[in-house]
Amino acid sequence: MTAEEKRAVDGPKMIFGEVSQPIQHPHSDPIVLTIKFGLMNVRRVLVDTGSTTDLITMDCLKQLKYCLEHLEKLERPLVEFGGSRVCPSGTIVLPVIFREKGNGRTLSVHFTVVDIPFPYNIIMDLPLINKVKAVISTHQLLIQYEKEDGKVGILYGDQKISRECQVNSLKMGAVGSERENESWKRKAE
Repeated sequence: MTAEEKRAVDGPKMIFGEVSQPIQHPHSDPIVLTIKFGLMNVRRVLVDTGSTTDLITMDCLKQLKYCLEHLEKLERPLVEFGGSRVCPSGTIVLPVIFREKGNGRTLSVHFTVVDIPFPYNIIMDLPLINKVKAVISTHQLLIQYEKEDGKVGILYGDQKISRECQVNSLKMGAVGSERENESWKRKAE
């Protein structure tokens, strides 16, 4: 295998050093990014290495000026962490631009659209992370990825937004638990 072929498979050499953004330590915050979709920046993009489906909420999709007519039908439900099923609204392919300042990497990404209240606008999954040859540092709240020119790009997570999303997620979970308890009470009566 030539050096060029090896680099194409392995990607560029990535080194983690000091981070230029302040982070409160210790933390257990997930990486939450801002990424460009078409002409718009989308905040609250969760990097989830445990997911195998790229998700986008219907609210976010509407903000990007897409509607139900742009979706392809999807017949299979998704299973959430709690084991409940979610029926997706459909799927859509969107242009995603990974970039800090200057050049970056543009990809067409297949998203599953869900119409549920959620603290994140988008969940970026493991296959997409692998596609951009990303290396993640949860400690530093950043990802490094291969840009189109073969060099390393860096995207920094936003710790403040990450914590806001976690708080909102807990609030949504509490509301969901209350509804579920009320449903069980009605069934018992």
